[in-house]
Amino acid sequence: MINEIDRLLVQYDRGAIGRRELLAALLLLPALEQSTAAQVTPDATFRGVVLNHVTVSVSNVAASKAFYQKLFGAVVQKELPNQVDLRIGDSFITVLGGTAPPTIMHFCVGVEQFNGEAALARLQRAFPGTNPRLVTNELKQQQIILKDADGITVEISDPKYRL
Repeated sequence: MINEIDRLLVQYDRGAIGRRELLAALLLLPALEQSTAAQVTPDATFRGVVLNHVTVSVSNVAASKAFYQKLFGAVVQKELPNQVDLRIGDSFITVLGGTAPPTIMHFCVGVEQFNGEAALARLQRAFPGTNPRLVTNELKQQQIILKDADGITVEISDPKYRL
């Protein structure tokens, strides 16, 4: 909800909405959040709360960086040779150059109350064929990595991973 309040305040500061629209939207936020929370599959293993990031391999990092900046207003979060992380709201796109063909390499979903060991145990019971594994990333944060039914890599993490 804090992100939604920030977004509304930015719109107000820019003059995109007036004081009455701001107040009306702020009053409706709790109902919207309650409605959104109710839209979860009842037997879900986890409750995903954010599409944290998507990692894509590209043929030209500079061209892709310029494209996403122009298309979405993305802001550089981290830049290394052959890689750039581009912030878009509460998420980011990691753009990687290299020899892999251009494709979506993986995506990461932040889930409520993430606990690495407990999440791994739940996944091993619920999805044994996905070969889930617990890893610790470069930021010393735990994540789960697994493959979906088509072999696409999925990461599960705390919602605040790199945010």
